[in-house]
Amino acid sequence: MDPLGYEGFLNPTAPILITGHTGFLGRHVAAWALAAGGGGRVHGLARHARGVRGVEEHVGDIRDGAVFRRVLGCVRPGALFHLAGAMPMSGKNGVENAGDYYALNCRATAELFEAVGEVCPRCRIVVSGSSGIYGQPVDGARPIDEGTPLAPPTLYAVTKAVQDDLAAAYARHRGLAVVRARIFNVTGPGEPASFVAGQIARQIVGIERGGRPPEVVLRTLRPSRDFCDVRDVARALGLLMEKGEAGEAYHVCSGRSRTIGEIATLLTSFSSSAPVAIRAEEAEAVPILAQTGDNRKLRERTGWEPEYSIERSLRDLLEACRNE
Repeated sequence: MDPLGYEGFLNPTAPILITGHTGFLGRHVAAWALAAGGGGRVHGLARHARGVRGVEEHVGDIRDGAVFRRVLGCVRPGALFHLAGAMPMSGKNGVENAGDYYALNCRATAELFEAVGEVCPRCRIVVSGSSGIYGQPVDGARPIDEGTPLAPPTLYAVTKAVQDDLAAAYARHRGLAVVRARIFNVTGPGEPASFVAGQIARQIVGIERGGRPPEVVLRTLRPSRDFCDVRDVARALGLLMEKGEAGEAYHVCSGRSRTIGEIATLLTSFSSSAPVAIRAEEAEAVPILAQTGDNRKLRERTGWEPEYSIERSLRDLLEACRNE
């Protein structure tokens, strides 16, 4: 394995384009693509340039459909990872962000597919979706497979379900080589504070620096989620770029769930300020109480297996937060 922790095959004759390359997952996909042989051919598109090493950056707002035609015409990619979009926001299940959810997750995706069909119709595309489209399974202890009916419980999840349907439709009716990656919870180094493990890790760093009392405070500890290391997710997307069947959906997940309380307990056990108390601020209702993914389809198609344990992921996250 190379020093970055990635190994792979991605060495296309045409350039690679990553929308949302400056985000948490985008930076790891870019690092993986570069380490796997994409040196000098990795391009990124985001609203703001961030100086991502090794990536030729293009700036634009994907709500403007002309941006895709301009960038695709310039890059002419053979592989396109579509990671850009609106993320779930706190408060009222994101009701106040309905316009952005639709514009960034639905309309922009349709504009991208139209532009690919016009400019580079042979380009392969991997679209990053969300396990949120399933909502709360009837049996929360049973792993969700790709045939599970969709039941999106929030506006964010509704727009991700529409995005997923668009990808399937453009593959089926327009012949685009679109692969759908339905990604469960992602963790690891670089996770932002808007994600739960990133929030916990930054509280711990504040405690270690003497800036807050020795207590991690969260809104709720009960929900359980299927966490997968961001580096494993990046590798899975690369394998799907090569081996995924156009139009098909694949779960990217570890296949095991842990409660938020368990994640907090693990992270605090790695703290130099241990013991650290963990407290739930309130018994907040959540739209999805428990989810576990079934990753057999991805494994059988690509040979992918997760390489990072949850302990390694959380240790690396905490160390990255200490170095911020």
